[in-house]
Amino acid sequence: MLHTLSHSFSHVDAEALLRTVSSGDALLFIQDGVAGALVKSPSLEAIIEKGVVVYALREDLEARGLLSRVVGGVIVVDFAGFVDLSVSHRSQMAW
Repeated sequence: MLHTLSHSFSHVDAEALLRTVSSGDALLFIQDGVAGALVKSPSLEAIIEKGVVVYALREDLEARGLLSRVVGGVIVVDFAGFVDLSVSHRSQMAW
């Protein structure tokens, strides 16, 4: 499953997100959610430990001047990468 997070962890039910994700899923930070790619928070670490691959959308990072601040463990993708993720995951959940 592809999970898209368009808000920071402080504005979503992070516990529900952690219960929902599983190994092999992907999490893509988009819009204001790219703030989640800047700090190795306990939520982000727990998601990565579950085997979820974490991405952040380059265009949203650049629009906010945050591209250089992405933490390790987060893969930066462009819109084409977003499309590839959408194609490779049969289902998607927006947070």
